[in-house]
Amino acid sequence: MNWTAIKLLLLCGVLIALNARADQTTVDQSDAERERRSPSIVVPYAFSTEALKTGLGAVYYRKGIFQPQDGLFVTGYGTSNSSFGLFGGLLNTRLSERLFFSPTIGFMLNEQQRFYGDLGYDPNEVPSGSNDSDEKDFTFGSGIDSYLHLTFRYVLPIGVGSAEQPHAYTTNNGLLVDGSTHRGTWNPFESGRTFIYFRPFYQRRTIEIDAENIDIFPPELGLQEGDEPDVSTNGVTLGIEYDNRDFSANPSRGSLTKLNVTRDFGAFDSFNSWTSLDFSFSKYWDLGGSDKFAQRVFAANVWSAYSPTWDTELISPDYVQIQNRPPSNRGATLGGLDRQRGYPRGRFNDKAAINYAVELRLIPRWDPFRNWPLIRNWPWRWWQVVGFAEIGRVGPSWNLGDLHDDMKWTAGAGIRVMLGGGIIRVDYAVSDEASAWWVMARQAF
Repeated sequence: MNWTAIKLLLLCGVLIALNARADQTTVDQSDAERERRSPSIVVPYAFSTEALKTGLGAVYYRKGIFQPQDGLFVTGYGTSNSSFGLFGGLLNTRLSERLFFSPTIGFMLNEQQRFYGDLGYDPNEVPSGSNDSDEKDFTFGSGIDSYLHLTFRYVLPIGVGSAEQPHAYTTNNGLLVDGSTHRGTWNPFESGRTFIYFRPFYQRRTIEIDAENIDIFPPELGLQEGDEPDVSTNGVTLGIEYDNRDFSANPSRGSLTKLNVTRDFGAFDSFNSWTSLDFSFSKYWDLGGSDKFAQRVFAANVWSAYSPTWDTELISPDYVQIQNRPPSNRGATLGGLDRQRGYPRGRFNDKAAINYAVELRLIPRWDPFRNWPLIRNWPWRWWQVVGFAEIGRVGPSWNLGDLHDDMKWTAGAGIRVMLGGGIIRVDYAVSDEASAWWVMARQAF
């Protein structure tokens, strides 16, 4: 698959979305109290990481691109070391009565890109990216990271999903008033919505070979300074999701269960074939309001992944080759935007992984931002303060004893805001190795 194929896939996704209607609708009662609501919003942000240095960016969101209730988001940034990134997508457009579509695309040029995880390693040394690996053991260089995801979700006609779609939520200042999809039980035939989804994907990562990193690569690859090898992957993810939350954008009760199987068949320009399994379960407890907070929620998540195709072969006494492994930022990977946020993206990766995360989410009654002239005509709902903590680790096999020994940790705090029916998340996280700012749409889990 090449850039022409990517462009054609994206174009097809946009053309399909032109005839679609939104996955779910959210009507906020507070909108009637305002004279005008702008369909577009722009939110600037700043961040600092060890790899990207200081960066400035902005998030753009527009409601009603192709249909009254759909949405488009685009975010981009530039940094002090000449790196930049651009990401965007359409949110939950409707293709038929029960079939919904969400395409997302991203492109990053990173002048100080890091690859944690090797194609092979010396059996007498600790492999890069493993749980005991040194934080400075990575492949380093300028490179491009680009991806395309096309997600199709089908709502099964059971539980709340048996009713007419799209599902309608009613909120007041962003807090749920009516339309909860949680019916007080963990029974897919009575409560929540169950989705089956299909996600074709493509990702290409490159790195420029120079004098500083050429010695890291195995000699048999024959790489020279100036070469720009790439690690490409393409395939499909098949999954089932049971969404038993009361309000999908900002849940306060219920749970979310996901099970995925991802397969790269080794076709087109894929680096190798691989398979990955992952499971996620999130649970939410409503702690009620208080004098200072309109909503208090405790959220918890457990996630685990395993790659059954990951294998090793002793090529020589001083070199073990890893075969049929997922790329270092897929599969059983920790570090980055959603899991172990205190570490760089893809910092830990191995055949198996487990991670636990908890968040305390508080929506203050005091809102100094609501009447700012800059956002007066935005669909501003609320702001939220969040404290979070995580523990997890990767390992060479899925063994509960091993995966719960010498676990890594992350702690941090964040601010979330609801604009329209979506969430913008800004998190600051620390670990024993690093600290990082993360900016993204949606809650972490």
